[in-house]
Amino acid sequence: MPRESAVDGINTWEMTGSSTSRDVWYNALAETLGVTTMARYSQTPSSQHEFYSRGNTFHCPAARFSPVAATYPNFSLAINSKLMFDYEKGPPGAVDDGSDSRSLKLREIQVPERTALFLDGGVPGEAMLCPFQTAYTGQPKAYASQFPGRHKNAGNILFVAGHVMTLPGKDVVDMDPDSVYRGGAIYPPTKVIWRHDPTLVP
Repeated sequence: MPRESAVDGINTWEMTGSSTSRDVWYNALAETLGVTTMARYSQTPSSQHEFYSRGNTFHCPAARFSPVAATYPNFSLAINSKLMFDYEKGPPGAVDDGSDSRSLKLREIQVPERTALFLDGGVPGEAMLCPFQTAYTGQPKAYASQFPGRHKNAGNILFVAGHVMTLPGKDVVDMDPDSVYRGGAIYPPTKVIWRHDPTLVP
């Protein structure tokens, strides 16, 4: 799985175009699909408004953006952050088992038909699906805590197996005020798995 490039949690326009971000999904996938990459948008400030056009691959057509969207790229579709390496646990390259890579391989995903790969991601200013979720950031990576209900309290998820489902927010986000997982993923997982191993807490 490609790594995510933001160090401080915010992907700037400049960061999306840096040479170290060439393999990040918003550049690698866009290049594979033959659509404008984030690197290209970052090089041409006058084209950045096109990034928010309704037909853009990076966006859900129903998403609406706040003025903060001009400050840094806001993504209304995002990669599942729980399938990416957590750089806070250690530096890239050095792993506990002595292997060379910290990248997750698709073959390691145990239940691809229920494991989220891409999902609707909440953007700043968007109504929260659940009061226990964290504030929506519009980052290129997301998880249940950033899952919006912009489709009548539901959202879209592309699963690793290749199919897309529109799921009610209550099937994706733990809305139980007494749960330790409230505002995040439902655990143990039911309809959606976030980690490569469904027994792991997301």
